[in-house]
Amino acid sequence: MTLYTFVLYTLLALALGSFVGLERQWHRRLVDLKTNALVSMGAALFMMTAATATGYTDPIRMAGQIVVGVGFLGGGLLFRDGTQTRGINTAATLWCSAAIGTLCGLGRAEEATISAVLLVVANTLLRNVARKLELRMGPNDSLTEQLCFEVECDSSHTSAVRTALEQALLQQRGELRSANVSRTVRGTTLISTVAAFESPDLRADIEAILKASESWDIVSVSWQRR
Repeated sequence: MTLYTFVLYTLLALALGSFVGLERQWHRRLVDLKTNALVSMGAALFMMTAATATGYTDPIRMAGQIVVGVGFLGGGLLFRDGTQTRGINTAATLWCSAAIGTLCGLGRAEEATISAVLLVVANTLLRNVARKLELRMGPNDSLTEQLCFEVECDSSHTSAVRTALEQALLQQRGELRSANVSRTVRGTTLISTVAAFESPDLRADIEAILKASESWDIVSVSWQRR
């Protein structure tokens, strides 16, 4: 292997790993751009070392060792959050990044590029498909934490505010359990919603919803745990 080829495939592995990591970074996942890039490049370096070593060479065995090593990294990403296990998709993405780097190390640039594109497309499109399926399915029993939001607004803005509130809840992966609209003694409208969430730590979700409410035409907003 020439120095030019070595540099080319190393940079390709780094670029494709960064491409995969960019999607992870954008969605603020546990493993960001740098980690995916380094795992992909590391896998390529190991494969090129095995393929070009003098004497005994066995790239296939090296690929198996890469799978084992990345498995340990992925295992460290899994953790329990209440009744849920988090980090599975992140670990699987890291595993695929290693596979992309392995392809680069074997000199299979076209297959590596196609795999990287498909991985990003899968992480992007399948996320939207999963969310749409969740909206059509029945109640999720694993969502044990409930929040009640009450928003007071002018009667003429009831429909717009209610829609905005429900969208804000869904964006934080909340499942709407109930919604009620009533008239106050001041003649304004009070919108009450109850939504269920996975994580017992809801500070980030609450802050995001309250921040979103700043752009609504409302009188007041309040929340409480159920």
